[in-house]
Amino acid sequence: MHLIFTILAVAYSLLAWFNKDAFIEYSQLFKLSKLFKIDEFKQVTENDPTMSYPIFLASYYNNFFTRLVSCPICLSFWLSALYSLSLLGLYPWYLYPLVIMAIAYAGLFMYFSLVKIMSNE
Repeated sequence: MHLIFTILAVAYSLLAWFNKDAFIEYSQLFKLSKLFKIDEFKQVTENDPTMSYPIFLASYYNNFFTRLVSCPICLSFWLSALYSLSLLGLYPWYLYPLVIMAIAYAGLFMYFSLVKIMSNE
């Protein structure tokens, strides 16, 4: 059951990051707009309303970290590694690489399935 919740957490995190404006809204709410370049992003989206925040970061602030957070596959892996820490002690230590890969793959599959379902509405 813990594994299912971890997979759901990865899929939801990817959905919130790539398809919703939650990060932008919370950044503004907590007065972090300057830190995360939200005002600059809003100016750019006036000219190109289809640009998402992850693509903006990868385009205007191209470095390893921004490429990492703008890639669903990469982000899925690192989120899986992070979220799998909640599963410590449930599996033998030597199975954790397999658990991380299973979470990443299933979370990514669920994310793309949800995106497909949402686009058909």
